[in-house]
Amino acid sequence: MRQPNVLFLITDQQQAATVAPGSPCRTPHLEQLSAEGTRFSRAYTVNAICSPTRASLFTGMLPHTHGMVDCTHTVEDYRARFRRGLTLWSQRLQEAGYRPHILESGMSNAHYGTLRFGPVGPDMG
Repeated sequence: MRQPNVLFLITDQQQAATVAPGSPCRTPHLEQLSAEGTRFSRAYTVNAICSPTRASLFTGMLPHTHGMVDCTHTVEDYRARFRRGLTLWSQRLQEAGYRPHILESGMSNAHYGTLRFGPVGPDMG
C-alpha cells in the first residue's frame, strides 16, 4: 500500500478568516486542498510569537522545553535558542520512508532545504 501524501502549509501573518469557508478572499487552490484533505479548524497556539510557535509545532514541546521562548530576530540568542538533539516530526516522517522537503519563504525570497528556528543551543542532555 502506498503511503498517503502529506502536505503541511504554514503561512505567516495570515488571519484565519481569510481561508475560512465562505470567506470573501478567493483561494481556489487552498479550497481544493481543504476539500480533498484534512482541514484543522480549531487550532490553538502555545505562544503568540512566530518562532516559539513553529518550534513547538515541529517538536510537540512547549517553548520552555525546546528553548525558543521569543522571536529569533529581536532578542539576545539565549532567549531564542533551539536546543540541539530534539526530534522533529518531519524527521519521524523521514524515518517512515517519506522524503520531506521544507520550503521556507520570506518577504522576497524562498529557501529550499532545512527548517531553521534560529541559533541552536546546547543539548538537553
